[in-house]
Amino acid sequence: VPALASILDLPTADEQWPTLSPAQQRQRTLQAVQQLILRASQVRPVILLIEDLHWVDAGTQAVLDHLVDSLVAARVLLLVTHRPEYRHEWLAKSHFSHVRLDALTAESADRLLQALVGTDRQLVGLRKELVERTEGTPLFIEESVRELVDSGVLLGRPGAYRADRPIDTYEIPSTVHAVLATRIDRLPATQKSLLQTAAVIGRDVPLELLQRIAGLDRDLLLERLASLQSAEFLYLARLVPEPQYTFKHALTHRVAYESILREPRRAVHVRLVDVIEAHYADRLDEHVELLAHHALGGEQWVKAVQYLRRSAGKALQRSAHQQAIQYLDKGLEVIQKLPATPDKLRYELDYQKSRGVAMMAAKGWAAKEVLDAYTRARVLCEELHDERELFIVLRGEGQYRMIRGEPKIARKLGERCVELAAGSKDVGVHIETHHLFWTNSFFMGDYAESDFHSAKGMALYERDRDHALTYAYSGHDPGVCCRCFAALIQCLYGHPDRSLAVCRDAVDLAQRLDHPLTTALAYWASSYVHMLRREPEAGRAWAERAIAECDEYLLPLLRSLGVFQHGWALAELGDLDKGIAHMREGLAEISATGAEMGSPFYAALLGEALGKAGEPRAGLEEIERALATARERGESFQLSEMLRLKGELLMRSKSTLPDAEACFRKAISSADKQGAVLSKLRATTSLARLLADKGGTTKARALLQPTVESITEGRDLSDFKAAAAVLEAFGTR
Repeated sequence: VPALASILDLPTADEQWPTLSPAQQRQRTLQAVQQLILRASQVRPVILLIEDLHWVDAGTQAVLDHLVDSLVAARVLLLVTHRPEYRHEWLAKSHFSHVRLDALTAESADRLLQALVGTDRQLVGLRKELVERTEGTPLFIEESVRELVDSGVLLGRPGAYRADRPIDTYEIPSTVHAVLATRIDRLPATQKSLLQTAAVIGRDVPLELLQRIAGLDRDLLLERLASLQSAEFLYLARLVPEPQYTFKHALTHRVAYESILREPRRAVHVRLVDVIEAHYADRLDEHVELLAHHALGGEQWVKAVQYLRRSAGKALQRSAHQQAIQYLDKGLEVIQKLPATPDKLRYELDYQKSRGVAMMAAKGWAAKEVLDAYTRARVLCEELHDERELFIVLRGEGQYRMIRGEPKIARKLGERCVELAAGSKDVGVHIETHHLFWTNSFFMGDYAESDFHSAKGMALYERDRDHALTYAYSGHDPGVCCRCFAALIQCLYGHPDRSLAVCRDAVDLAQRLDHPLTTALAYWASSYVHMLRREPEAGRAWAERAIAECDEYLLPLLRSLGVFQHGWALAELGDLDKGIAHMREGLAEISATGAEMGSPFYAALLGEALGKAGEPRAGLEEIERALATARERGESFQLSEMLRLKGELLMRSKSTLPDAEACFRKAISSADKQGAVLSKLRATTSLARLLADKGGTTKARALLQPTVESITEGRDLSDFKAAAAVLEAFGTR
């Protein structure tokens, strides 16, 4: 590899590597593989072949997804084979072609057999029998021929065999599984034992590990491996950094593994755990997934629980949430096998906490699975009498309740967290207490309290120390989150320029952390700020970035929020039909995740768009429902704006002008209570227009002018310009 890197003029070392986060290392690895292949293609055309993609691991899939879009102009031919059940999103790409490979026709199967066994007239009946028995499956055909050679029915060499005895005296196995099992059973005992030991290690078999388990000297081991290669059970897959063999086919590996009796197989798994722990003691974390696998096979339940949780932790750090959930679910199964002790309760508590965090990302913060995990964890905390862990659990449930649209319950949980955190010297505990309040207070409409807690979060947070809170509490970085909400509050407070500066700070921090869910959160907040500033072009651009990040890492809630905000931007830019469709899609997807926080405001924005599209009645119905929902939950987030939007639709009819005026006055009052200067400016402008239309120009000017003069920044925004234009019009009347 260093030699190839030198030829291609690529760097051979990265001094920053040890300091990078797992997500950054992952991204750097993907870029390195992509660069290596593309640079090699500049020297000469490259064919990249990947077989059996249906067995693909998450890392290889990530490499492929990262690479595919780079191949359009490169001299690279990527060939992949897979079974029909494998799913990908490449079909829509113009540079991708799909060729369906069905079983061989009888004619093609016979041609394959002629190439394998020859054209001796004695073998015509055999070929016909094999074509019918194998139904044209190439692997079945190949293994059947190998079995006939191994059993002595066929003599000679490939492509020129002859029959040693009448074919009708030999029974051809009915399945490829049976063929493989028969071939394995016919191996000499020493070779069969070595093949079975290799199968316990896995489909990929490092030579050094096999030697330690098999207990053979190097030369004898290589001799027996050569025999297995000759019999086409194993292939030498690589030489560096250490030799590694691989089974010819996944089915070959499975049949070899299943041919071992349960107790000897379990014993090999146990030995493998001991050998791996000893051999890789200084870098054990690199091998926890393998250790978990062998601990399970060896029925070492405690070790399996420990290594499965460490495997889940690694998966979470690289944002492989589904993989983390698989490890955690398997671990919870294994925990049930343990004796009823406090240790068992402790193991399950750790698993439920991790599962709650994993589900927040994979399903959304308000998914039922999140509540299930923290509900069970709460019971376990009470059984263990552990208040330190109870804080983490209640904090997690508070996050669920807040996003679920239950802010009053979330507040009570937050108050309990304050009690539990009292006197604690753990800075993380205090950051996460403020974290729950800056989000929950924001959506309740208590901007002052949210501002206080987000400011506390920014003051306490230190990146290198506190990013780890991401994986213990809510699945995203609190330092970025407090900046996101501080930016939204500053915008509502009438400091839209300051808001953008805080947003840039949040995005910069998120990109340095390179944590996908956190990055998507920063993009969502940036889009939201531009939505509050009524800048649809910029809002759309940030929403598209959020959607792209969420699509890559399968983050459903933030994706659905991005879809809605993208739709709002399209509607504001004049594409009402498409915009409304996207807004409806976003609302449906948000609801599907269980999330309700802030949704009344989104519904009111949909109502505004419907009004612009010539459906004021439908728009009013949306806004009325939104206001009713907000009242029911005790949410005052953007209440002023929702009332204003209702008033704007009511202004369309003279009969409802008094109601419209009442809405505008309520909106101004609400904005005053919340300190929402930007919202007040909009509501005051709307009321001033209405009063002027009724002939009350003097009252309208007296109402609007002080509000306009109180604005100290953001004078280039459309809202300020609209208010200034109204004042200017008053001067001409």
